[in-house]
Amino acid sequence: MVRGLTDKSGVFDISPAYNLVDNVIKQLGSVKRKFGVSTVDVNTGTYIVWNETMARDQQYRAFMSSALIPGVFESAKWGNYVLMDGGTVWNTNLVTAV
Repeated sequence: MVRGLTDKSGVFDISPAYNLVDNVIKQLGSVKRKFGVSTVDVNTGTYIVWNETMARDQQYRAFMSSALIPGVFESAKWGNYVLMDGGTVWNTNLVTAV
């Protein structure tokens, strides 16, 4: 736990959950509903909303990144982004929900 706080961006490694969520999404098949999940790029502070239009094989990354509470879970590196929970910037995004 100490190493997670001093050497990494969070205490817990969430990589096993990535595999679980990826497998569940693959089993479910196509998305039948609209969705919106949000993340924040740690490097720029940019608030990013991901939705059902993104590639199916990348959706698990958006879902998992939107749940990465800073300090608790390590930030996710994805392309040029370093992502964490979008709720750190905008807790309840009613605009996307509506």
